[in-house]
Amino acid sequence: MRSILAIIIIALMMTGCKSEAISNTPTVQPNELASNEPNQQPNRTSEKVVIYSLKDGDGSKEAIESIYQTITEADLVEVFKKAFEEAEALKGVIKMTAPTYKVIIGSSEYYLLIGEDKTDSIVDLDDSHTMFRLSTSDTIKIREILSWSKPEKAVQGLVMDKKVITRDDSYRVLVATNWTKQEKMTTDDWFAKAEQNRELAWYTIDKEIYDKLHISQPVAIRAAAMQLDSSPPIRFSITAQIIDPILTKSSLYLNLIEEELYNQQLLLTPISPDKEWILDGIKPSRYTVSPINNEADSTRLEQVSIYIFNSEQQLEDGLKDFQKQTELINMLYPRIYKLNNAMIFYWAHGNMEETAKLGSYFDKAVKLLMEK
Repeated sequence: MRSILAIIIIALMMTGCKSEAISNTPTVQPNELASNEPNQQPNRTSEKVVIYSLKDGDGSKEAIESIYQTITEADLVEVFKKAFEEAEALKGVIKMTAPTYKVIIGSSEYYLLIGEDKTDSIVDLDDSHTMFRLSTSDTIKIREILSWSKPEKAVQGLVMDKKVITRDDSYRVLVATNWTKQEKMTTDDWFAKAEQNRELAWYTIDKEIYDKLHISQPVAIRAAAMQLDSSPPIRFSITAQIIDPILTKSSLYLNLIEEELYNQQLLLTPISPDKEWILDGIKPSRYTVSPINNEADSTRLEQVSIYIFNSEQQLEDGLKDFQKQTELINMLYPRIYKLNNAMIFYWAHGNMEETAKLGSYFDKAVKLLMEK
């Protein structure tokens, strides 16, 4: 089964890649959560998955050879639950081969049939006349878990980049696997250190997790042993869990805001103006802003200032400071967006009664950021 699993993982990860060598062992072992952050390991749960190995596959008591695995890690239990719930019912007359395993999740019991191709199947013992096919991705995950003598430890890292592989609609994140909470550095510093020490890796993950991750987001990942030895290497994640984001850290929060504005098709170009509004001691990051892939008159570009305060109270104090500094000045006021401890000044052309050219972009970006 291990050789079949390796072929499937390679085929899945090769899509969209050029020539890359294959390795069963990472060239650089990433830091493990157990060694750096013991409390960040995925939690165990009272719910468990018990897997029995079957001798001849008829499911009788005598056919059960032994308990093959007992899984109590919450994220791994969720892999089985999600895979079985989302399995697709097969129609027509299906010839059922002998099951390899019996899987018990809570009060539900299933036969697991290991296929000879890229997908496995299950039979719910409460509906033994229907066979369900697992997706290719879920098949890979379950076969990988079945191959473990003990659960692989999760690694923690910081998301540095994201991309969609359009050829097969898969999703990857670039993770610096050297990240720990104890060491305080900027995102750029983490990236430089990880690149120097070969501690960067691409991970193929599920879309639902991909959509929730942002640049500079801490994440914990269990990955398959198989990888593509590209530079950085490409690995297939079995589970990926979001670690509580550190949104109070200015560099991380600033990157999060920049990323969401970019997602809304806004190009931010950093600038250094001669004069800037310093509010309650906080200096903003200033940019020109324009729609992506839309040529704009460089002499007419609008601007945006992003302030990251130490707290929401300091933000309110900063806003009062701005009002005090400008109360006697006849000037064009910015559109102001408040987002937790961040404040965005969109310096649109035109007065406040006019519709700002990029106002809808900022409205949507801020709304999505508030939902994260």
